[in-house]
Amino acid sequence: DNPPPLHLALIAHGFGKAAAREENLLAGSLPDAAINSMSGFTPKHIACLLDGLTLAGCFREDLFKSALEEYIRLGSVGGNKRKRMMSRVIFSLVLEQPSFIDAAPMSWQPMLERVKEVHPNCQARPYHAELDRCARALSLRARARRRKGPYFVDL
Repeated sequence: DNPPPLHLALIAHGFGKAAAREENLLAGSLPDAAINSMSGFTPKHIACLLDGLTLAGCFREDLFKSALEEYIRLGSVGGNKRKRMMSRVIFSLVLEQPSFIDAAPMSWQPMLERVKEVHPNCQARPYHAELDRCARALSLRARARRRKGPYFVDL
């Protein structure tokens, strides 16, 4: 009996958020069940599934390929939270699985470009102005709240 896609997505996301890597589950039976029921996943479920597996450090090429193809086929961009999750997934794939991204079909390019446009919420903090002053005083070519990939860094 196959668990519903929502349960699979929440299990993967929960393990990822807790940074718990259970190899037998996250690289074995869960991806198998997800692939078998991929047509029942919503874009939100796919984002949770892939984000959880990414956070847990589990990559199975067949699952990621199938899930990303279904995500693209469904065509839903989602809100900022989902965009951030998908940005984290793609950013991790670019860093950790560059051959996977290099072999991506042309149909993936709009999605790959779209995740580059995510603007995480970055509140200005009082120490950011002080960091800017320190960088100038040290003649550093740096600025506070600088974007690095899908993230903002303090300096």
